[in-house]
Amino acid sequence: MTELELEEQAKQLTGLLKGNAVHECIRNEDGEILVKFTNGMRLFINAETPLDLSVT
Repeated sequence: MTELELEEQAKQLTGLLKGNAVHECIRNEDGEILVKFTNGMRLFINAETPLDLSVT
């Protein structure tokens, strides 16, 4: 993907997630995160390598 396409995809994702409250986060594997929202929506994040998480 080009930088512009990545930027557009990020904007769309921001719009979908904006205003939603997180219910819980689940890590089944090193390279997988599932974020569950209170409205039933789920966000899956997958990588072929372990994910390094940081909350600031």
